[in-house]
Amino acid sequence: MLPTAGGVYLGQRGAGVQADLVPAAKAGAPLLHLYTGVESCADYADYWVSLGRSGPVVARQESGLADPPSCFGYEPVFSPGALTVTYTGNGCAEDESAPEVSTKHFRLVDGVYLEEATPAR
Repeated sequence: MLPTAGGVYLGQRGAGVQADLVPAAKAGAPLLHLYTGVESCADYADYWVSLGRSGPVVARQESGLADPPSCFGYEPVFSPGALTVTYTGNGCAEDESAPEVSTKHFRLVDGVYLEEATPAR
């Protein structure tokens, strides 16, 4: 069972979920993508589920926030041949300055994306 995002501040337990498949041609291995959040709440979460050695496993989970001036979003970019994913995160700034940007790299190992300190070339 996966925890849902959003709704806590509203006194709501649970949230809706949207599901779609990420084909092996895009990610290197087939993934089930689950998005959860509540429209009236600012936080949300994405789960990517893969088939590990003993069945379904959460390959990667990311959370975001969309409530300016506090916000953080991310965009995954899969490299199917290398079995990697790179997340570029964007935070919003309280003033009109450029948003903070961060990048993290992960490699799929036994069905789970593990963070790489330095991406392999």
